[in-house]
Amino acid sequence: MRGEEGPSDAPRALPDYDIVIVHYKNSRIYSLLESINKLEVSPARVVVADNSGDFDTGRVARRHDIPIDVLRLDNPGYASAINRAAETIESPSKFLLVLTHEVKIFPGAVSRLLEAALESPRYGLIGPLLVDNEEGTRVYSAGGRYLTGARPKHLSAGDLQAGRRPDYVDGAVMLIQRDVFEKIGGLDEKYFLYYEDNDICQRVRLAGYDIHLAPAARFGQQTGNFTHYYQTRNQILFSRAYSSFFGTVVALCCKMGGAARASIRGRDSDPFLGALRGFWHGIKSKTGPDPRQIPGKAVVVVDA
Repeated sequence: MRGEEGPSDAPRALPDYDIVIVHYKNSRIYSLLESINKLEVSPARVVVADNSGDFDTGRVARRHDIPIDVLRLDNPGYASAINRAAETIESPSKFLLVLTHEVKIFPGAVSRLLEAALESPRYGLIGPLLVDNEEGTRVYSAGGRYLTGARPKHLSAGDLQAGRRPDYVDGAVMLIQRDVFEKIGGLDEKYFLYYEDNDICQRVRLAGYDIHLAPAARFGQQTGNFTHYYQTRNQILFSRAYSSFFGTVVALCCKMGGAARASIRGRDSDPFLGALRGFWHGIKSKTGPDPRQIPGKAVVVVDA
């Protein structure tokens, strides 16, 4: 309550939510779990989808007030891991907060995401401002829009100042209405890695909801390795689903050109060869993991 303001001005209770974290061979997840344990608004449940089988339950079991469930998977991909983890949650929470293992939660960030969710029931999926430095001043992603061929492009500072709504937000942090998530069938697992966030945002919009950016909520993210195989293949799959034939050709040319430049700059043929394999598998509509990738094995659920 603020001063003598009336009941209508009282802050509303923030909605309940659950957290799903996708982990793959990254020790930063333990710092993330420490910060979740200290959140001002605690989640009802936390599920870690362990795609690499090396998450150390003993490291967190005695140090966390919030129960952490661990779902050990055979690396079915980012989208599939989220879907399977979400299926294990039976709580009545209205929202699902999806996080990748390396994100940093800045103070108040989760509360601000939840506050944004209260602004409109039309916000089916909400993303924060992602920054890539410790101070939280250098913006990595503020969502994005699409160019010809459904090619994603990050919004600029000018777009933000102009109040432009994003077509999509980055999949590293997504707050999703649970009912909407279930209505559209979760994430599309054909992408395996990359573009599953673009795809779910498209389907949320097609279902009649808005994608919203909450710039007051700041999360840190360290960018990972750029995989030209998945980027090229999945751009083709995504463009075919949401663009024209001409647009798909434009998107493909841009991806191949980018991979060629990366190979020339680094004097390394791998980027171009990876994109070439992605091109071939994309036009053949191949889905799932890169055939050169070897998945893990065990599938069990344990409580941390």
